[in-house]
Amino acid sequence: MAAVPDNEALLQEYLKQLACTPHNTKQLFAVGMVGLVGSGKSTVATELARRCNLFITRNDAIRRFLNAKGLAGDHPAQQTLEYIAESTGKWLYAHKVSHVIDADLLKFSELARQNAVAGQARFYLIKLECPDTIIRERILLRAKQVQQGSDNDSRADISEYERRKAIFEASVQPEYDFVVRTDQPLDAQLDIFCVRLKNDGVIR
Repeated sequence: MAAVPDNEALLQEYLKQLACTPHNTKQLFAVGMVGLVGSGKSTVATELARRCNLFITRNDAIRRFLNAKGLAGDHPAQQTLEYIAESTGKWLYAHKVSHVIDADLLKFSELARQNAVAGQARFYLIKLECPDTIIRERILLRAKQVQQGSDNDSRADISEYERRKAIFEASVQPEYDFVVRTDQPLDAQLDIFCVRLKNDGVIR
């Protein structure tokens, strides 16, 4: 029988390795996303963070951390991963770090919004939309890159995508603050979102 992970000890060790400092935003805030595997969450998170000088918290980074601690697999100790992800967000609010959450928050959007409010931060939820055919092409390309020795560690395949898509389509959709179509150029879309952030008074 596998040992039960010490969630708190793992959390504290994970937090020690975070290289982030309070960011120069006018108001504390976070941006979360909802989107299927292959929809472009990491790309959007990276570009938004670059534009606004934000820290990124990534569930994939937590998974890699847990893998390195001996909790192997694509979904290692899911409750532990979720605990670390949620607690990291609270830690970032407490330390006044505005950030982007690179994870699918479909099941956790309301909790993420509540945690932001509790941390005296604004919360924005972005929906990522992308045609099914393009997502499938991206997943197949990633699988090919992994086979060829790429450092892309995405383990999603078409069957996993189909499973998540069925869950997504059957779920009640949360209220979104913005929609990004990732099959279209991102610059103009993120320009509009950043103007909203400026008008809301959270960035300069």
